[in-house]
Amino acid sequence: GDLRINAAINVTNAGVYEVTGYLKGNNKTISEKNNHTLSSGQQQILINFSGDDIRRNRITNATLYLINVKGSDYNFDFNYSIDYNLTDFEANDSMLADNYSDYVVDLNANNLSEYLIINVSVDIKTSGTYTLDLALYGLYDEFVKQINKTVSLGTGNQVVPVYVNGTDIYASHVNGPYVLSYVILKRNNDTLDTVTNAYITDGYYYDSFEQPLLPDLVISNLYVMNGSDFALVNVSVSNIGEGAAYGVELSYFDQEFE
Repeated sequence: GDLRINAAINVTNAGVYEVTGYLKGNNKTISEKNNHTLSSGQQQILINFSGDDIRRNRITNATLYLINVKGSDYNFDFNYSIDYNLTDFEANDSMLADNYSDYVVDLNANNLSEYLIINVSVDIKTSGTYTLDLALYGLYDEFVKQINKTVSLGTGNQVVPVYVNGTDIYASHVNGPYVLSYVILKRNNDTLDTVTNAYITDGYYYDSFEQPLLPDLVISNLYVMNGSDFALVNVSVSNIGEGAAYGVELSYFDQEFE
């Protein structure tokens, strides 16, 4: 449903006016405008705020603070607090449900976690394929990881687990707690809902996660042929590590390290 507020205003001249009401809360503002036939003197008017707008903008601790009557000099200041539960209002389309949790998993029992899993709750109105875009930061705005997850969802409230690879967290060298800087819900590349600073995880140390696989290079069969004004170096290099090696650079020095 919607939020309907009866407000008393007083106008001097009767007429048809465009009346706009302003509602604020949680550092956000929404407005609703309608034409009203007003008589002179004090009277009640009905301001109807969209429940979908309230829900999507997450207007909490709401205050009706202004009514403007266009085409006149009427501005009515209010400080009228309104008490409601955000879940009293229904969104018209799928959206984030604003419930989150997190935990880690250690698959091989070596006291190092392979994944940080963040559960994201969603309220789905239309079944289909959805995408979650998330960004993970440290408490002091240090970048950790961007995550993109596409999943097929049915209708209703449900939880989508988002896996953050522990090696990415280790590579960032950023300790938790971690901040979900933003969460974006999309369907067919259309953005349905966005929440910033959505959630803060439990505290973790980056070195409590698995390290990335590293290369281990071994040089063998070194052959040097010196010419009058050049040196030809032939080197065989093998990687006995578990991680790939890219952009290998070899420096050659003489006995004087020159």
